[in-house]
Parts: sequence; C-alpha cells; structure tokens
Amino acid sequence: MVIGTVLKSLVARKLPASSAAIAYATDDAVSKSVGTAVLPGLFTEAKIPLKGSVDFQYKAFDLSPQVSQLAQMKADVIGFGAPPEAMINLAKEMKRQGVTGRLIAGTTVADPDLPARFGDAGEGTLIGTTFYDDLNDATRKFVKDFGERATKAGSSRKVPNQSDASSYDIVYMYAEAMKKGKVTGAPAKVAEERTAIRDQLRAQKDLPTVEGKITFGENGDSVKPIYVIEARGGRWNLFDAGGAK
Repeated sequence: MVIGTVLKSLVARKLPASSAAIAYATDDAVSKSVGTAVLPGLFTEAKIPLKGSVDFQYKAFDLSPQVSQLAQMKADVIGFGAPPEAMINLAKEMKRQGVTGRLIAGTTVADPDLPARFGDAGEGTLIGTTFYDDLNDATRKFVKDFGERATKAGSSRKVPNQSDASSYDIVYMYAEAMKKGKVTGAPAKVAEERTAIRDQLRAQKDLPTVEGKITFGENGDSVKPIYVIEARGGRWNLFDAGGAK
C-alpha cells in the first residue's frame, strides 16, 4: 500500500515515469520481497515498463557494478528495497556515475535523518511514511517533546521516526478502548475486560492521533494515513498527503 501510494502520486504529478528499474538486497527477507514481488507487481499495475533489476548484499559497500547496470537501463524510476544505509551507498554511486533515475521506496528507509545523510546525492527521492513531523501543530509538539525527553534521557537520537509516533499512538488507542469499554482492572474481570479492549479497538474509526486518523478494518489491520515525502535540501518535505484521506 505504501509504495503503491508513492507510485500513484508520482504518476499523478506527471513526473518522468516512462520506464522503471529495481535495486534490492537479497540477504534481507523484507528487501527481497519488495524487490522480487512487490515492486514488479506495482510497476505492472501502473503500466510502467520494467527494464530490469539489480541485486546486492545489504552490507556491500561497493555498488559500482550494480549502478553501471542501472546506467545502461536509463530508467526514469528506480524502485528500491533495502535498509537506509544501502540506499545512501546506492544514491552516492548513482550521482558519481551520472545516473539520474528517481529513487522511490517505502517505510524501510523512512529515517528522519536520511536526506541529510544523502548529502546532495538523494535529492528528489520519494518514499512513503505513516508519520510526517511538520504536518500540523500536534506533530510539531510531539517532535519538540520527544526531543526534550530524549535529551534528558541521554539518547543520541533526538528526532522521532514513524515507529516512535506509532508507539506513542498505541498507548492512547489502548486508553481510548479501555475508557469506552469501562475497564476497571479488577483481577476477577481480566478475561472479560481483555475482550472488551479487543472489541473496542476493532471498533475504532477515524481516531485522531499524531499519525493522523486511524481506523481498524474488517480484517483487524489498522488503516493509517500514508504521506509521500521527498528528500530536498537535507530534509523530508511533504510531497503529497493524498494517501492520508
């Protein structure tokens, strides 16, 4: 859903998308799945011809052979499946070799500091995330409070990512479910009240959180907003919030 939203946003904005290629890590289960199943299917669905793919070991430092192959493909869009460090290496090698295809990816690379770590190599990279830090007053307050508490705790990371926002929201989702389920915490009611919490969670619709409005679908999955963000000027910038509707 996330990468699909990125691709739809890219096409809707009429950015170059006449051809595609894929770069992915083979030694990570999620990355391999993205590279061999998810991205090919999405490009087919979007009717964007796939020129080929390259693969690599996640910890590989030298990606020049793979980028040389991408250079020959001359794809407008390069779907990526691997953690952030590999994306940084790939983007820098692409810049060195003059490969101008736009990188797109999903939540596996949604680190707050990734654009800064790119330098000028990853400009224009588009990814999807379930949390955007500068969306509104609530998100900005969350970021500020997180930074202050992280500093007091001596944490080296001061900026929240989507997992931090999700963990924060989960606490309030449980609190809301417990309130509506009239949970008392009485030992004699443990089984009954656990069921009440489950049922109230499943019934939540458009619950306001720092991620946005969250609903539980019929299959029990949470339906969250998807924000498409772009690496520009050393930070993530909101490209499209259409997936948040």
